[in-house]
Amino acid sequence: MRKITSIILLVACLSVGALAQEASPERAAELAGRLSSTQELPTNVRLRFQVLGNQINQLVGKGDPSNLLRFFSDTRVMIWSRPVKPATEQTMRSLEQQMVALAGDRGVNLDLPPVGYAPLAGPRLISPERVTAPGLSNLVLQTEQVATELLQANSSADLLFFRDNLTRLREDLADGAVETNSVRSVLGSRVRYLAGDAPSTADQRLVQRMDQLAEVLRGNFPPEVLRQNRGQVLTL
Repeated sequence: MRKITSIILLVACLSVGALAQEASPERAAELAGRLSSTQELPTNVRLRFQVLGNQINQLVGKGDPSNLLRFFSDTRVMIWSRPVKPATEQTMRSLEQQMVALAGDRGVNLDLPPVGYAPLAGPRLISPERVTAPGLSNLVLQTEQVATELLQANSSADLLFFRDNLTRLREDLADGAVETNSVRSVLGSRVRYLAGDAPSTADQRLVQRMDQLAEVLRGNFPPEVLRQNRGQVLTL
């Protein structure tokens, strides 16, 4: 019995140690440093990660961490504004987990809404593979309807811009084809809306529709296809 108790205590200690290592300013600074030297990222984004790594200890001090967390959130939007390699994606996801945990230790609920090409954290709500033009058009229409309803209750320039791009995409899909610029405009206006002040009070119906639509669009029109066929018309 004493041996069993010792084993249980040992496992418990190891588990606590592992959890302690999961969120630490040292680990977060290491991840930020790794991203600051990632050559695929633009220079301004790499510099922001360098600054972040140098300032990360603010999250364990007594000062107000809000400026640092806001700086991180802005940097996050910038890195997810374009597709990145799997290794970079994994490093960024790990840093996001670190920042959420460290902010939580300070009593701050760090919200990380889906933006740009950031991978969805939860399970897929709809399969993006082999979606037909009518199916995509219907999904665009559903998102457009929610956006229109919310605009009637509360005006928003970013939401209006997103809604108008949805309308153009839906009309573009009427003949079973779509211009790559229409897809890019919807994805870009989605990032613009989610990067603004609205997401803190955004209706979850809209956020869910946005996530579904973005995943389907990226599944059928990958970033490399949009780049290679800029201004061209594609069929599903």
